[in-house]
This record gives sequence, structure tokens and C-alpha cells, in this order.
Amino acid sequence: MSNPSPPHWVVGTSGHIDHGKSTLVKALTGTDPDRLAEEKSRGITIDLGFARWVSPGQAEISFIDVPGHERFVHNMLAGAHGLDAVLLVVAADEGVMPQTLEHLHICRLLGVRRGIIALTRADLADAPRLTQTQDEVRAAVQGTFLEPAPLVAVSAVTGQGMEQLREQLTALAEQALPQDQARRQEALALPFRLPVDRVFTLKGFGTVVTGTVVSGRYRPAEELMLYPQGLAVRVRGLQVHGQPAEQVEAGQRAALNLTGLGKDALGRGCQLAAPGSLGVTRRVAARVRLLEGARLSRRVRLHLGTQDVSARVSVLGAMPPEGHLPPGSDHWVMLHLEAPAAARWGDRFILRGGSPQATLGGGVVADPLPGASRHGRAELPQRLERLAGDNPPWRVEEAAALQSPRPLAAPEGMVRTGLGPQAYQQALTQALAAGRVMELGERIIHPQVVARLGKFLLRVLEQQQRLSPERGGLTRAEAAGKLAALYTEKEIHRLLAHLAAAQVIALAGERITLPGAQTQAPANPQLAKVTALLEQAGLQPPRLIPLLEAAGLDRREGEKLLKTAAHQGALVKVKDDLFYLPTALAQAEQALKTYLAGHGSITVVEYKDLLGVGRKHAVDLLEYFDGKKITLRMDNTRVLRT
Repeated sequence: MSNPSPPHWVVGTSGHIDHGKSTLVKALTGTDPDRLAEEKSRGITIDLGFARWVSPGQAEISFIDVPGHERFVHNMLAGAHGLDAVLLVVAADEGVMPQTLEHLHICRLLGVRRGIIALTRADLADAPRLTQTQDEVRAAVQGTFLEPAPLVAVSAVTGQGMEQLREQLTALAEQALPQDQARRQEALALPFRLPVDRVFTLKGFGTVVTGTVVSGRYRPAEELMLYPQGLAVRVRGLQVHGQPAEQVEAGQRAALNLTGLGKDALGRGCQLAAPGSLGVTRRVAARVRLLEGARLSRRVRLHLGTQDVSARVSVLGAMPPEGHLPPGSDHWVMLHLEAPAAARWGDRFILRGGSPQATLGGGVVADPLPGASRHGRAELPQRLERLAGDNPPWRVEEAAALQSPRPLAAPEGMVRTGLGPQAYQQALTQALAAGRVMELGERIIHPQVVARLGKFLLRVLEQQQRLSPERGGLTRAEAAGKLAALYTEKEIHRLLAHLAAAQVIALAGERITLPGAQTQAPANPQLAKVTALLEQAGLQPPRLIPLLEAAGLDRREGEKLLKTAAHQGALVKVKDDLFYLPTALAQAEQALKTYLAGHGSITVVEYKDLLGVGRKHAVDLLEYFDGKKITLRMDNTRVLRT
């Protein structure tokens, strides 16, 4: 009993120029895939062509007809992504030719797994020549995904073999293998994505783009983003092979009618995708496989989806003794792109180079968003091996490690692991349970990054201990200032608590110290005088100069004393000339919060009267609480921040 078949397949033609690909597609479907006047006048395919065929069991096949001339391989590559299968076309009277092999290599490198071989112009080959061509083809596809493929000799002129070819296409579409079904379900579980291969305008409709939907589903009411430009896109309508559709999904050829964007803003190489589902990058870490006989150039053309961009190649890890990568070998490389591209984990690509241009190899994106830091570069190939593997929790762990030193948010995590929302959450839960990553609220971080952060804080504390031992460590605010470029306030709080629990640092109130350091400042009679004066003053302490005079301190000595006391947490500096005891400040804060909880907002006058202090003290306190993000100023009032 056959498995349930997918409703639609995308099949690409491939083969040498003038071997009858377009003629064969026309004979199968009744549609001439050559759209351009130049194609019809010259009799060769220059750009991509499209046609549709429905099997007797109502499975739909979308044909993408590609050019066979070596000058137009870049156009062929724009249509070769997202193929479910390939129809390899070889002229029976000519046999295997250069682009036959190049197209076969490209399909193999892009991960195409199924196909059919058609020997065209069978009416022009006698029996010995037909047998010779069959042997050539079988030798050429040996060891590739087409080795077990059916081979059919056909003639679009006489009709020879056409019915047999239709039967093989029907079997391909209607008797899907279990792995085909699994790949289709995996693609549907991912966010929507359509690499654009054609852009045009229609009178009365405006801009239309077409492409193969490689993942997910889309309805016009949903949000959509144009990559790599990062522009929001509105969709007026959808079509599948000229027929209006309410939804398009992975495996379909689709046309989207866009509003708000002119034709000049779009082009082949753009992608339409769910917001946040792709990474925009100028650097890609990938595993590259070179073809036999190919030597990797330092500068190449990267064909990623429908995009064609120049790139510079740098090899990761040790270079072989011969000074170049051996043909037919696999290697980790970093691709430095000359223009932004949109990518995701698992994207397949082709590399071309040389003069004239030839296919050198291809590969798979392991990290679409690698950092520029050289930290950990020696261990990068090993990390990429784990990231590229089939273990989702490991992929989450390595994505967090490679995100260093920043934490990893879920959208970036899905881009860097290639997982859909549900699969990513499951993998993340397992990684957290195993201690492979650490949760920081909405983002995660790798334990090694936390350890490096602890070493950094230790160096800062040790340096301060040598240079300014009287300060007694850092305040939380000082530590937050050093880390604010990478972490939110809540994330810093969690990191400090984790490092303290691991006894990497010590926390004492608002102070951060070395483990085992003295947490209480030695008794200081001068500070005791200041503290007594502030206790007596309550919520309205004297300003700096009157305070120092009352304590019998000169300004230079007194300012140093107050600064040290503030660092040690004995006092809190509200303004440069205004210090509070922590208990008094906590009283003022609690009174403010209680009032706002009942009234919603407060003015300076209302707060002054609430505390029984002067206007300047009330203003200074409110500005201090604004800075601490406890309150938010709105015109002449304050409200609690949410």
C-alpha cells in the first residue's frame, strides 16, 4: 500500500543545451516554457520557464525549465533551489555532454534526492547509439541520487515513450516515499519562505513576484517581510499557476501580488518570509564540498537560493600541506559576502568561479550569523560540526555558544538552528534540563560565556583592590554599567546572582566584592559623625558643604569619605551634593510607591507635602527615582514604570 502522496511537487529539468528540455516540457504539459521573444527567435532557453501538469491521481507537478547553455548556468541555479525531483534530459543521438554533468553535480549538491532520466530525440538514434547513450548515462549517474532512477527513451516528435514517461511522473508524484512525506512535514512546520525568481508588473494589479515556496504556509492577512532589505510587505492576492488561492504552502509555485512596493525595489535574489525568520548577513560559516577536478578560488560566486553574490573564502582550521584544498574534499569555510544576503541554518548553496565560470562545489550553511570575534576560532570547526548535526538540543547549545558574548533570543536561535517554533522550544527545554544552556529571562546564554564573564569581573575587582582598596569592591550600578551594552538590567541581576551562588564573586547589599573579602568597612569616627547627622535630618539631609562643616571635615577629605561610603553602600548619592542613608531613601521610595498605587500619579508639590520636605529635595528625589526607572515623568507628573 502506497503512502499518502503530497499534493504538489516541483520538478526541474536539467541537461545540456539543445537536448530538448523545453520541447519535452511542452509535449508533456501543452505549455511552452520559453516565455521570451529572444528565446523563441534563437531557439534556446535563456531564463527560467514554468509549466504545470496534473497526474491522473490529481497530484500536481510544477515544472521549472532551466537553460542548458553554460553562459546561463546562473539562471539555471536560480530555479534549482527547492526542487523535489529532477528530470535529467540527455539527447539520445548526442549522449552525455558538459552541462549534463554540471547540472547533475548542481542537483546533487543542492540535495535533490529523486528523479527520472529522459533520453530525448530517440527517433534520431539507431539501436546501437541508443544503447551507447544509455550506458553513458548510467555511468555518469553512478553513485548519485539518480543511480536507481528510471530511464525512458522518448521523442516529443513521434510520441515514442511519452506515455511511459507520464507513468513514471505519476509514480513519482503519487507514490511518495516515507522520507518525502517527512521532509514535507518538516518544511510545513517552518516559517513561510519564498525566494523570488521573477518580478514583473501587470496592468491593474501592480507588482507581482513568483517563486517556489520552500517552507511554511502563507495567507494574505499575515505579516510578511522582504529580505535582505528588511521591508514590511503587504500582499493583495495569491495565485498558484494562474488560479487565485487563499493560501500557498511549501512545495508550490506561487505568485504574490504586492502593494506598496514598486518593481524597482525588488528583484531575483530577494526573499519573502515571516518577520524574524531569516538572518541578514555578510558572513556565513559553512561546510563546503569540492567537485572532483575543481580547485577552490579565494574569490567565488555564491548562489544561495535565487541570490547570486560575490564572496571571499577563508578556510577554517588547518590548511592542507599543499596550500590549497584538495579536489573532491570537504572543508569548513567562512564566506565573506560583498552584499547582504538572507540565510538560515541548513540552506544549501553552490560555489562557482574561475574564468570562464565553472561550478566548483557546494555546501550547507551551518551558521548564518557568525560573529566577527576571533575568540574561540581554533575550536570553531568542532562547534560547527555539532551545530550542523541532527541533535536539536546540541544545536541550541552551540548556537548559544557561538552567539557569545550576547545572549541568544528565540528568533535568532531558530535562524541559527533551523528549527521551527515547536521543535526549538522542545530542544531548548532539553538543553536547559541538561545544563547545556542557562536561562536569562527571555534569552539564554552558554555556561562558558558566564564563566568568562566571571573571570572578567574578578579581574576588575582584583585591579580595584590593588589600586583603591578603600572602595571595598564595585557597586551593582558600576557592574551594570560595564555590562549594559550586552545585557538587560534583569539579565545582569541574574548573572550576578548566579556568579555569587557559584562563589565566583560575593554580594553584600549593593556591593560586589572578591570572595572572602571584608564586607564591612572598618569603624571610621568621621563617617560616624556624618551618619549621625544624616540620621538626625531624616528625609531632608543637609547639602554637601553644610554637612561637611557640621562634621568638622574639609571639602577634599570629606568628599573622598562620602564617595567611599557610597561605594561601600553605607550612603546613597542622590545628587553630587546630596547623600541619603539607605534606610531613609527606602522610606522615601516606599512612600512614593504607596501613593502612586492609590492615586496613579504624583506632582512635585504632592510629593513634597507627602514627605514633609522642601521642594528641591522632592525634585532631587523624583529625578533620582526616574533615573532608577522606578518612575516615569509625564509632563508635570510622575507615574510608576511598568
